[in-house]
Amino acid sequence: MFGGGNATIGTIKLIDGATVYVQTTAGDIVQVATSAGTKVTVSSAVPVKDLQPGETVIVEGSKNSSGAIAATSISQTSLGG
Repeated sequence: MFGGGNATIGTIKLIDGATVYVQTTAGDIVQVATSAGTKVTVSSAVPVKDLQPGETVIVEGSKNSSGAIAATSISQTSLGG
């Protein structure tokens, strides 16, 4: 986790519809649930479908009851990648 426990940094491993799977810097795979309200930023706001496996991202949000992160934003970064 990053930024006070509300952000995750990792590499996109898979995108399945509105669900993004991120491998953290620790090697764990985290399921990230997105919604129409999730802001995805690369150099400008883009839809979730514009993300690609292998990109390093910072995910902000909180875990929901299923253990997935309910994303409020996803930002692409060059950290670690």
